[in-house]
Amino acid sequence: MLKKVLVGLAAPLCFLVIAITTTGAQTPAQWRPGDSLAIGSTVVHVEVSPSKEVRVVFASATQTLISADMQASALQRWTESVLVGLALGWRTPFEFENSLALQQGVDQSKAAGFVITVADSIGGTQSVFANPLQTEAFVALVEHAATRAVSERNIADQSRCEHVRDSVFAQVLPRDWPRAKIKDQAAAYGGYPRLPRNAPPAKPIVVDVVMLPNGSLDSTFFAFSGLDDASYKQKALEFVMKAEWQPAQIEGCPVVSKAGFMATSIGIRR
Repeated sequence: MLKKVLVGLAAPLCFLVIAITTTGAQTPAQWRPGDSLAIGSTVVHVEVSPSKEVRVVFASATQTLISADMQASALQRWTESVLVGLALGWRTPFEFENSLALQQGVDQSKAAGFVITVADSIGGTQSVFANPLQTEAFVALVEHAATRAVSERNIADQSRCEHVRDSVFAQVLPRDWPRAKIKDQAAAYGGYPRLPRNAPPAKPIVVDVVMLPNGSLDSTFFAFSGLDDASYKQKALEFVMKAEWQPAQIEGCPVVSKAGFMATSIGIRR
């Protein structure tokens, strides 16, 4: 991840001819400045282009680095997934293509946090250490830029929904996240998986997948409890991923949700 790349060209006795024309020249992207955030002595800026791309700028006293251009819709899904991971306390590295990385680490005082690294289009990198709150703020900053790049909402409405989403991530425990709604009856997707005969009577079996605010399911955060049966667990995951869900809304804004179901065996054997 984020390795420098050296490209060598060896072409003895060859000539390189470059034709420059005004009609075939590509128009440079018109980058619009977004929000910024200070992490220690590094100032982080995000910028958005009309072609729905996002880039991150790290500026310190000694270096300024501009990340590679990132496609906004994919970046939006990634940042929302990272916010879920941070809320759940996941400690695995988070990486987006070869442009952004969050790796858990400690600073000189042994305080826990994340090393945030950005890479430019030719492999140059710049890193900064952020505490947990700064890390969440950085991810939210990038998520806001990506959402604005792909959304048709007006700026005031976008800002309001960003605040609502951030409040859910920051103030609501994952176990209390609201539930997504299934769009049709379960029968439309083949019905809920039938419980196996060894399911303990009266014990709830809970199946949940995280639904991101943009409406996509993230099976990385699949939760299954109440039954030790790998076959049923797989069938339950397949059902949840096959069904169509609507993310929960708060004040008209989609927020992180849990999509799934709860089943209980009544102990009747036929």
